[in-house]
Amino acid sequence: MNTSKKPLSSCCEKRIIPNMVEPGKYLCNQCGQDCQPSQRKAPFRGYSTLSTARKVTGEGEAFAKVWERCKGKSEVSGEDLLPYGHPMWHYQFSHCLPKGSYGEDRLELANIVACTVHEHTVEWPLVKEKSDVEIKAMGLQWVKWIPTVTVFRAMRLKYNLRLNAELSGKHAT
Repeated sequence: MNTSKKPLSSCCEKRIIPNMVEPGKYLCNQCGQDCQPSQRKAPFRGYSTLSTARKVTGEGEAFAKVWERCKGKSEVSGEDLLPYGHPMWHYQFSHCLPKGSYGEDRLELANIVACTVHEHTVEWPLVKEKSDVEIKAMGLQWVKWIPTVTVFRAMRLKYNLRLNAELSGKHAT
């Protein structure tokens, strides 16, 4: 049920009012028909006016370099990747350190791993914080992730050392 102050109708996405004849039911304030509260929190106001143009981040060039490095194969499992130009091509590149939290390492090639879309979206989130022992306990098909998780740990350690050096005023070595 809608939790906003003014629940909306499921038919017209307009405010609903209680049906005084049948308690527990609602009427649409727009069309007057019996309706259920919508799950929408606010009325649909049309499509966004924000530009669909994407910012140039440099990721495309970094992904191309990783693509050359992996020769079209997953660096995790060795499976064939989708060809360059495929609409899902960019989903095949996983950042070990999340690019939102570790923006400085976004374009570092060691931080980018080529993997299948399934490996990136389903498997990686399950294994990235696990120890080698925990990964092995998950089963043989998960052991392929140990080298990538090792890179993730090394990248995070390198980041933490750099951050500590910056905070203490010393230069990282």
